Amino acid sequence: MILDYLSNEWQTKATLLQKMKNDDIILNERTLRLKIEQVNNAYINHDSDTFIVHSSQGYKIACSDEDIIESMKENHKRAMNLLSK
Repeated sequence: MILDYLSNEWQTKATLLQKMKNDDIILNERTLRLKIEQVNNAYINHDSDTFIVHSSQGYKIACSDEDIIESMKENHKRAMNLLSK
Protein backbone atom coordinates (compact mmCIF):
# COMPACT_ATOMS: atom_id res chain seq x y z
CA MET A 1 0.00 0.00 0.00
CA ILE A 2 2.56 2.58 1.07
CA LEU A 3 4.83 1.71 -1.84
CA ASP A 4 2.15 2.99 -4.20
CA TYR A 5 2.77 6.50 -2.85
CA LEU A 6 6.56 6.51 -2.85
CA SER A 7 9.14 6.75 -5.61
CA ASN A 8 12.89 7.18 -5.85
CA GLU A 9 12.40 10.93 -5.29
CA TRP A 10 12.38 12.40 -1.78
CA GLN A 11 8.98 13.20 -0.28
CA THR A 12 8.28 14.78 3.05
CA LYS A 13 6.13 12.96 5.57
CA ALA A 14 3.45 15.63 5.22
CA THR A 15 3.34 15.22 1.43
CA LEU A 16 3.17 11.45 1.71
CA LEU A 17 0.36 11.55 4.27
CA GLN A 18 -1.55 14.12 2.19
CA LYS A 19 -1.32 11.97 -0.97
CA MET A 20 -2.70 9.04 0.97
CA LYS A 21 -5.43 11.19 2.52
CA ASN A 22 -6.47 12.32 -0.96
CA ASP A 23 -7.16 8.64 -1.70
CA ASP A 24 -9.12 8.23 1.56
CA ILE A 25 -6.27 6.43 3.32
CA ILE A 26 -5.91 8.04 6.72
CA LEU A 27 -2.77 7.18 8.67
CA ASN A 28 -1.23 8.91 11.63
CA GLU A 29 2.54 9.39 11.82
CA ARG A 30 3.07 6.39 14.09
CA THR A 31 1.15 4.06 11.80
CA LEU A 32 3.12 5.38 8.83
CA ARG A 33 6.39 4.59 10.60
CA LEU A 34 5.14 1.08 11.44
CA LYS A 35 4.15 0.47 7.80
CA ILE A 36 7.61 1.59 6.66
CA GLU A 37 9.18 -0.70 9.25
CA GLN A 38 7.15 -3.63 7.87
CA VAL A 39 8.38 -2.93 4.34
CA ASN A 40 11.97 -2.67 5.53
CA ASN A 41 11.72 -5.84 7.61
CA ALA A 42 10.50 -7.69 4.51
CA TYR A 43 13.63 -6.43 2.72
CA ILE A 44 15.87 -7.56 5.59
CA ASN A 45 14.22 -10.99 5.56
CA HIS A 46 14.74 -11.24 1.77
CA ASP A 47 10.97 -11.27 1.17
CA SER A 48 11.10 -8.05 -0.84
CA ASP A 49 13.58 -6.11 -2.93
CA THR A 50 12.27 -2.73 -1.76
CA PHE A 51 13.66 -0.66 1.11
CA ILE A 52 12.35 2.73 2.22
CA VAL A 53 15.05 5.15 3.34
CA HIS A 54 14.49 8.12 5.60
CA SER A 55 16.49 11.30 6.02
CA SER A 56 15.95 14.92 6.87
CA GLN A 57 14.68 15.26 3.28
CA GLY A 58 11.85 12.79 3.88
CA TYR A 59 11.25 9.28 2.54
CA LYS A 60 12.02 7.51 -0.71
CA ILE A 61 12.46 4.05 -2.15
CA ALA A 62 16.13 3.12 -2.14
CA CYS A 63 17.59 2.72 -5.60
CA SER A 64 20.84 1.12 -4.50
CA ASP A 65 22.73 -0.37 -1.60
CA GLU A 66 24.57 2.95 -1.29
CA ASP A 67 21.26 4.72 -0.57
CA ILE A 68 20.51 2.23 2.20
CA ILE A 69 23.99 2.52 3.73
CA GLU A 70 23.85 6.33 3.61
CA SER A 71 20.45 6.29 5.30
CA MET A 72 21.75 3.97 8.04
CA LYS A 73 24.71 6.28 8.64
CA GLU A 74 22.41 9.29 8.93
CA ASN A 75 20.09 7.42 11.31
CA HIS A 76 23.07 6.49 13.48
CA LYS A 77 24.33 10.07 13.51
CA ARG A 78 20.88 11.37 14.44
CA ALA A 79 20.61 8.81 17.26
CA MET A 80 24.02 9.79 18.64
CA ASN A 81 23.02 13.46 18.57
CA LEU A 82 19.85 12.69 20.51
CA LEU A 83 21.74 10.64 23.09
CA SER A 84 24.30 13.38 23.63
CA LYS A 85 21.65 15.98 24.51
